[in-house]
Amino acid sequence: MRLAPDGDDIWFWAMAVLNKTKIYVTKNHVKDLVYINPARERGLTGELTLFSLNKKGGNDKQLKNVLDYYPEIMDILKNG
Repeated sequence: MRLAPDGDDIWFWAMAVLNKTKIYVTKNHVKDLVYINPARERGLTGELTLFSLNKKGGNDKQLKNVLDYYPEIMDILKNG
């Protein structure tokens, strides 16, 4: 929560890299995007979404936090 409070995808990726877990990229078979709360997604409720929190550099900051805290991630990525 301190390094990537709004970056669950960053956190899961980093933990997979640290644990040398293979990551597979799957084909995108999603044909229709289904919104659970369309009013929130359009910004009509005042509720924040992860996209709204991260779209202006939030992901970059969280990724930097994780890489600074776990510098061995870069070594793993460079050395395979």
